[in-house]
Amino acid sequence: MGWIIVFRNISAVVFKISEYCNLDCEYCFQKFETKTHHAKFEMYDELIYFLSKLPLDEDLEFKITGGESSLFIDDIRYAYKKLSKLERKQDIKINFTTISNGTNMKGLINLMDEGILRPWGCKYSWDGIHSASKSRKPKNSLYTDEFFNGKVKLIGQSKYNKDILVRIALTPNTVDDLAKSFKYALECGCRKLEYYYLTDCEEYKTQEFYHKFALAMRDIIALMYKYEGFTFSNFDTLFMNESLKEGEKLRAIACRHLGKSLYIEIDGKVAPCGYFSKDALFPDQTMYIGDIKEGFYYDKVKSFIDQYKSAPMCYKNGCKNFHCFECPATALFRKGNMSEKLYQTCRLRTLEKETYDRESTNYLFFRYNFNKTFWEKRFSYMKDWNVDYSMPKLNYKR
Repeated sequence: MGWIIVFRNISAVVFKISEYCNLDCEYCFQKFETKTHHAKFEMYDELIYFLSKLPLDEDLEFKITGGESSLFIDDIRYAYKKLSKLERKQDIKINFTTISNGTNMKGLINLMDEGILRPWGCKYSWDGIHSASKSRKPKNSLYTDEFFNGKVKLIGQSKYNKDILVRIALTPNTVDDLAKSFKYALECGCRKLEYYYLTDCEEYKTQEFYHKFALAMRDIIALMYKYEGFTFSNFDTLFMNESLKEGEKLRAIACRHLGKSLYIEIDGKVAPCGYFSKDALFPDQTMYIGDIKEGFYYDKVKSFIDQYKSAPMCYKNGCKNFHCFECPATALFRKGNMSEKLYQTCRLRTLEKETYDRESTNYLFFRYNFNKTFWEKRFSYMKDWNVDYSMPKLNYKR
């Protein structure tokens, strides 16, 4: 069993190219006020120096966020030119990816053609066929359902139609049309799709939402067999989960990205991820573990690791939903501890797992052209996770 080592192999760095966003999506986790600012990230020299002192993975991903990244194409080019210096300093390979609302999808595709953005890993955050009218409700009359649906067509017609992930937020505004949205994207030529859960949505617990989600799952499964080459990323996650070792399964529940990635604020503050930063919708609640100008904060890193290593505080540990995930930042700021649980997605995750178990053999044959033997999982939440939680040797603030 391999070791998961906290803050000893940084594989991803997330930063905002700019704070400005042209939309204010109803379920966005970022504060509206932040998205009206026009500040851009400018601390590239400081970031390079900071990262050059860290244990970086040989394949380092820079995840460009916003605001809205597609509005800042030239800034992404500049960032790539600056941060490519790390390849010579550290003998590593860097890759740029982004998540976008699609406003300037053509510009992002141009960056892929130039070799700046890696298509695999890039995501178009779409709210389905009624993105504007039901979910985003933009004030600018330019941003209609047809506008955002046109970005789906652009991806489907591109050579990156199997690489770019088209993802739909699972919300009360999108669940009614979830399967129809999948069908539309598939008809446009997109072949990599998923829905994703909000980090905080009490509506998930209702019988009405469960019923709508069950109908959507039924129809998505039918689409899965109709369209050749369709990667249903939610099923891929479940498939990969089958192959994980015990400690890795438990780590996934507590967010497998934490401890292997860093989130860098515009002003240089360092957080475990963006949900711990001032961007998120938690008044005056943050967790910063360092600053690129000063180094890491020993006490903050220790506090983070102490909570992260705690077993999930879940009384439903017989469900075996090892694909379950609730955001540790949301748990911290709503319940007081990263390992607490909100129990919002329990029934939906169970439905996912039951559907996967029923369809998995066909899916794997359809998707990977082979059959896989599934075995009964005998894991508990309390076994040894096989993670090195000792304090890492970092450049701590003196």
